[in-house]
Amino acid sequence: MNDGLTMPGKCESCGKNGPRFRFRNDYAEPVINMDLCPSCMNKAFHAMIFYFRTPAGRKAMAERKAQQ
Repeated sequence: MNDGLTMPGKCESCGKNGPRFRFRNDYAEPVINMDLCPSCMNKAFHAMIFYFRTPAGRKAMAERKAQQ
């Protein structure tokens, strides 16, 4: 998920320069691994919260737990 603040640079989503956060979503196919600005990180975080509340999200979490 969030690996923390990385060096300033360009957001891999919107292209804005500034501080970036490492974002990783292991539940996506393929795995999402991006450096995002605070605004895009917030959007990604809220999208994941929404996704995990859907039937597909619950299924993905159950499959991930079964693999571990």
